[in-house]
Amino acid sequence: MNPPKLDVCIEGYNIEQTDFYISCLLKKCVNLSSACEKSEMQIKKLEEENKRLKNDLSFLFKRAENSFNSRLDRIENQLKRIENGLGFSETSDLSEKICEISAHSRCDDGINEKEVKEKLSEIREMLDSLNS
Repeated sequence: MNPPKLDVCIEGYNIEQTDFYISCLLKKCVNLSSACEKSEMQIKKLEEENKRLKNDLSFLFKRAENSFNSRLDRIENQLKRIENGLGFSETSDLSEKICEISAHSRCDDGINEKEVKEKLSEIREMLDSLNS
């Protein structure tokens, strides 16, 4: 607020004008202090909410991590079942066994077609359970 022009008279300043000016300054001071208090309260609330959200966020990350780990464990177990269903041992390399099987299937060294179809259907069932 720009100070108003105060009329100077013989007795000094006009009392009504100075009283009005001082009352306006007091009102502005009261309004600013109440606005400051409201702002401080709002800042405190926001800080508390940020702290709570930060704690919730870490909880959500941990829960998501646990969920992913459990899904990975299920997938790993399903893959082990598939390997066991195909007759692979845990120590053997899967890619080497697949190459061996594909090489043998080309030679057709007496692999029972019925057994292969059964194992493939078991694998499909396991993969379907993984998809669901």
